[in-house]
Amino acid sequence: MIQRKDIEYMIAHQNRVVLPESQLNDLDLSELYLYTADLHGANLVRTNFTQTDLRGANLAQTRMIGTTLLGANISDANLCQADLRGAKFSVHMTNSSTTYSCPTRAIQSNLSRSNLCYAYLSEVDLTGADLSEAQLREAWLVKTCMVNTNLRDSDLTGAYLEGTLFQGADLRGSRMTKANLHQVVYDEYTIWPDDLDLTSVDLIFASG
Repeated sequence: MIQRKDIEYMIAHQNRVVLPESQLNDLDLSELYLYTADLHGANLVRTNFTQTDLRGANLAQTRMIGTTLLGANISDANLCQADLRGAKFSVHMTNSSTTYSCPTRAIQSNLSRSNLCYAYLSEVDLTGADLSEAQLREAWLVKTCMVNTNLRDSDLTGAYLEGTLFQGADLRGSRMTKANLHQVVYDEYTIWPDDLDLTSVDLIFASG
């Protein structure tokens, strides 16, 4: 069974981790440098990626149910068709003498057709990310940045979206039944689904 020390060895001697379709469940991989790592198809259930650098990593078709990604950087990573049900993204609060927060960054990441049902993505930066056809039923997306994010044909049924930034977001064809849209911020470039009734929703229009 692969252990953290094996991955640390690969980082030190090969500069890049290549472990496609591996069994990596329940490992503590926090604060590792996994830039451009190839983990596609791996089992990463309940794995801890707190403050891990996963920029440009290949995580397509991985099983990441209940995985922790607090403060991780998954910008430009490929998570297409990843199973992220119940995963925990969001801000990581340090326990040092000087407390500071480190948000999860997923800028321009590919999360198309991923399963994020019941996932916790509060305050995550998803600027320019691809979430087309993603499953986000009852996901927690409060105060998440989705500026210029592609959400076409996604399922946001029952999602908590209070205070989310939707400037320039493309939501055409998305399902938003019973989604909480209180104080969602949008602009003239936001494209809403045709069947969404916004007349009774307290939205914030960002001009300029």
